[in-house]
Amino acid sequence: MSTNYFFKSLNFENYRGIKKLSIENLRRVNLIGGNNGVGKTSILDGIFLMLARGNPLVISRPFMVRQSKLPFPNGFDYIFHDFKSDKIAKISGAAQGGDYSLSIESAAVNIQFNAQNTVASVNEFSGMSGGNNKGIKLTVATNNNALIDIIEYFQPAEDNIGFTLRQGNVAQTPAAAYVSSGVLNPAEDAQRYSILMKERRTERLYDYLRLLYSDLKNIQLLQEGGVPVLYVEFSDGSMVQTALLGGGFQMMLSISLLMMTIKNGVFLFDEIDNTIHYALLKDFWALVSRLADETNGQVFAVTHSRECVASAIEGFKSVSRLPDLAYFRLEEGLEQTNCIAYDSSDLVDAMSADWEIR
Repeated sequence: MSTNYFFKSLNFENYRGIKKLSIENLRRVNLIGGNNGVGKTSILDGIFLMLARGNPLVISRPFMVRQSKLPFPNGFDYIFHDFKSDKIAKISGAAQGGDYSLSIESAAVNIQFNAQNTVASVNEFSGMSGGNNKGIKLTVATNNNALIDIIEYFQPAEDNIGFTLRQGNVAQTPAAAYVSSGVLNPAEDAQRYSILMKERRTERLYDYLRLLYSDLKNIQLLQEGGVPVLYVEFSDGSMVQTALLGGGFQMMLSISLLMMTIKNGVFLFDEIDNTIHYALLKDFWALVSRLADETNGQVFAVTHSRECVASAIEGFKSVSRLPDLAYFRLEEGLEQTNCIAYDSSDLVDAMSADWEIR
């Protein structure tokens, strides 16, 4: 079993729907289950916020994926448990090289730069300054002081997020990539495919994608109206734009491209069950296992189905990497969210005994 992935454990306190939660003994690939509203997606969002904190759009991502905007005013209150912004929200854990922590608190902040709440960056409010703007302050630290960031966010208008980033002793933070069926990005896929073309690694990608389409011949990178577009060429000579091949293929394509072009990354998968057909899940998880191992990545994925967990077990078995898999079931408690952890052997036993683990 490989152990050089980034997070070893995670703790959440007063963050979103989670009052308190501890997850221990993380593995290279971690499945997260539980009832609706228990905080599964909050875990993904919290990890993403911790690692991609320098991107102001991360703050509004939970609303953007639902085709909405950060509420105005007091749009940051959603970050705090029960919307109580008078308490500090914390995300921490043991990571590769030492402990790692992010604290989020309401504060009077100074503003230097701004980004639009929806898509592009703008500087309309870049001249604003002063310390009386109500916002939030994010502080990131490690136990050996290798990394200390302070980021301040402020919402000066409905469509804008102001931010200031101050860095102390900067160390490398792993790249984080978030994949959800509602937020696939064909333009980014084309850019990453271009990287594989330059590195002459496209044949490896084709091998992965033939799990879905056995007659896939290759992928062509074309220009339409000045925009890069990917087309799949099949063995009969036909060509189909990837966007027309279904959500399962697009999800597989996006995940493969991300994991093939990001080394030592942390990958967050949401709504896998809604996109990939159950008959393909075994091959999907075998692919994820191989890519995570080859690129030294770590995966966190939310699942709602027993079939997905069972397929993950079979997929990891098929490539002899079952010890790299763990499953965590979240249950709502009175004072905290409880986490029932299953390592690979526990998971196999639970499934064999037909226990309810969702």
